[in-house]
Amino acid sequence: MSAGSGDISGYVFFLLFMGIVGIFILIAIIKGNKEKKRCNEIADYCLKNGLDYSEKAKNVPEMVKQLSLTKDKGTTNEWIVEMSGKGEDCNFTIFEHYSERRQAKSIHTQIDSICVLFAENMNLPHFYLRDEGKLYDSLEKMLGGQDINFSEDRDFSNKFVLQGLEEQAIRSFFDRKIRQAFVNKHIKGYMYEGRSNYFVIALPYRVLNLSERLELLTNATNIFKDLIPRDNKEEKLS
Repeated sequence: MSAGSGDISGYVFFLLFMGIVGIFILIAIIKGNKEKKRCNEIADYCLKNGLDYSEKAKNVPEMVKQLSLTKDKGTTNEWIVEMSGKGEDCNFTIFEHYSERRQAKSIHTQIDSICVLFAENMNLPHFYLRDEGKLYDSLEKMLGGQDINFSEDRDFSNKFVLQGLEEQAIRSFFDRKIRQAFVNKHIKGYMYEGRSNYFVIALPYRVLNLSERLELLTNATNIFKDLIPRDNKEEKLS
């Protein structure tokens, strides 16, 4: 091969390399513009509807940050893109939990969408509820994993894994009406956690646009209405 052909091959390789780099840069720019558009749409909606918006979450209570669905998952944790306000029966906050953790030589990132509802007249036992995965949860139960079942309600118990340290309080709270509410109103992939005045729904590995956030809020509120104590359902927040 002549020196000239070698120079041409090197030049072609350089052009290919720069082309690949350019494609990655273009993808990053497109993703960045798409994310900026998403956040601006959420911010504009909040401004027009009297809601609070913040790029860095300011209204997430410390107690909520300690729950299983929202607690620190790695070396880096951020609560971001927050919209919050007051609904008919509760205060709400929707945000994303961004976390990074090192795994061997790689870095694992995770973004979960979170909806938190708060009401003074709600007092939930600390519970955790999610879809039951047949294979995974069967193995977990064999190894002693917890799942609070109701022998009289196989529809509920076959659909969900229910966990919590206060088993008796959880059983008492999850009466037939509340179990039926979760069975009828549950959206596949939603994970729930309740504690005291807070009810939390998480969508792991999901970043939601405005319409999806509003849908999440609607679904969360529909379930929340069944969690308010029976004798207090007509009470409103002051």
